[in-house]
Amino acid sequence: MTEESKKENQIKLAILDNLTKEGKRRKYVILGVIILFLILGIVLKPFPYFYYIAATLLLVLSSIILAISLLKKNPNNSLKKVRRTIGTIIFGELFILSISFYFFIPIAIFYQIRISIILIPFFLLYAVLIYPLFISKKINDLFYIFSFIVLTILTLAEYLGIYPSYSNYPISKDLIMPLHIAIIPISIAAITLLIIRNSMDYFWGRFSQMNIELKELNTELERKVKERTRELQKKSEELQEAKDVLEIKVRARTRELKEFAEELEQKIQLRTRELQERVDELEVFHKFTVNRELKMIELKEEISALKKELADTER
Repeated sequence: MTEESKKENQIKLAILDNLTKEGKRRKYVILGVIILFLILGIVLKPFPYFYYIAATLLLVLSSIILAISLLKKNPNNSLKKVRRTIGTIIFGELFILSISFYFFIPIAIFYQIRISIILIPFFLLYAVLIYPLFISKKINDLFYIFSFIVLTILTLAEYLGIYPSYSNYPISKDLIMPLHIAIIPISIAAITLLIIRNSMDYFWGRFSQMNIELKELNTELERKVKERTRELQKKSEELQEAKDVLEIKVRARTRELKEFAEELEQKIQLRTRELQERVDELEVFHKFTVNRELKMIELKEEISALKKELADTER
């Protein structure tokens, strides 16, 4: 694996990890949106698109959870494909949200609130949340451009009066602002997005780099741990094999010693029997010799007696 592909893999793992966190966070966002629309349904006067907008937003906000599940099932996807999938979903969300804001323009004007006041913090918050999902300066620049275009279009639509009209929310001439005033919120939006862009690139760029380096170190550590574990396992297997061989040798040697002891005992028993037989033979020979000597003594005594008798007879 080359250094470049290794880095891309680390970035992809970091993005997938951030997606998992975003999936958990998005559940709370969806719950918050449900509560918000329930409150708006109670507080605001009804208008034709309210429930359609609510259902569409909930469906769109849930799409990233499905995308996370699909991306996790295919971990071999390239970094480009992962970014393209997430980008399609995020920019699709922004487009739907922008259209939803369009339908809320007359309501905002009715309550003397400018749509740009709502959109600027909204897009800034969105910029903070989506940067970790791309870890790409280029894609985030596209996001800022897209955000500025949406802000400009909706602001111009508001000041030009190009928005739907609702009978429950009549717009008086006093609420309509001159078109040249639109340059103020558009300029504020441009400056704010430019500032947040530079700040986010600095902060999230460093943070993402540190996160990638940390994951790389963690991966390297896991690799070393696995390698060390394999070595220890190999050593353990070698020791177990040596132990088994030693046990086999000990058993074989024990068997040899046992056989040798049994053989030696048999030889001793055989030798003992042979010695016992010799002793028995010697005892028999000894008895025979003693008896012979006794007979010799008796014969000598008889000869002496005969000689004495013969001498007495001659006298």
